[in-house]
Amino acid sequence: SSLFYTHGTFRVRNSDEIEEFLNILKNGKIAIYGQGFSGIIADYIYQKMLVLGLDVIQILSIDPHVLKRNNLKFDLLLIISKSGETIQCLDFLKTAKELGAKTSSFTGNHNSKVSQMSDLAFYFEDHFKDDDDIFYPNPFFGYCIVGFEEIINRYFQKYNLSL
Repeated sequence: SSLFYTHGTFRVRNSDEIEEFLNILKNGKIAIYGQGFSGIIADYIYQKMLVLGLDVIQILSIDPHVLKRNNLKFDLLLIISKSGETIQCLDFLKTAKELGAKTSSFTGNHNSKVSQMSDLAFYFEDHFKDDDDIFYPNPFFGYCIVGFEEIINRYFQKYNLSL
């Protein structure tokens, strides 16, 4: 659709969002959150960022107030949410914004509240948007990993890191 710029496995509203994401990866601190199956993707991304020496934390609590209580400082919150409607994800986004951080998301629904609320929204194909139990075969989570690796490839290219 004309709303999006397609970049391989994902789409964004504006290609500048990718550049901004890459800049924050290089120069900022990232917090990652996902629960359930999305938590598995969050864990993958967290571990990959650690291997790359990036400044990253993974949020394992389901209580967004943990960010304020522990006075956590980060530049970007990355939320992974297939539906983009998970209440905890929305609460984490609101809290991160209150703390002055940028927000980003990997969702399967560009019209979702999480996607709309995110400063940087990455959209991955989800063939079963209403499948809340993740019952049906669905490549969404695989697309998230492949798309993230694609973003990391761009990171390597942008900062002339050798492969």
